[in-house]
Amino acid sequence: MPGLVPGIHVLLDAKDVDGRDKPGHDIGSRDSDHFALYITPHPAPSGLSALEKPVTGMTRSSEGLDPRRRRLLFMCWHRGIREMDLIMGRFADEYIERLGDDEIAELERLSEQRDQDLLGWFTGEFDTPAEFDTPLLRKMREFNSRGGRANR
Repeated sequence: MPGLVPGIHVLLDAKDVDGRDKPGHDIGSRDSDHFALYITPHPAPSGLSALEKPVTGMTRSSEGLDPRRRRLLFMCWHRGIREMDLIMGRFADEYIERLGDDEIAELERLSEQRDQDLLGWFTGEFDTPAEFDTPLLRKMREFNSRGGRANR
């Protein structure tokens, strides 16, 4: 669209279904019947705990990691369900450097499972199959039950 500057845009219809202008929107440049609406994140209200503040994602760089750990860190943060990004990604951010080779292999095996199954195992909606009920999965559950904070 002409007149837009780089940024995040959402293209919306300029009119509601009943034909009236949509109230409360800061209209950027118009191109036919659409306008650009910039998305600006709102800060969390004061007094909220760290768990209630918006979570944007990855907090650690893959710099200094071997290729296997880099790939696994990426896979943990790019699942398919945002909840699993947060469960696996935050865990990987915290522990990826300290995991041994066997634990890395186990995390790779877990990351190959369907998000719906993993989420069910974490929430207790589904029983965890014995072959996946490992010390690493239990460590991930404990980590996430503490709100994504390591036990130090």
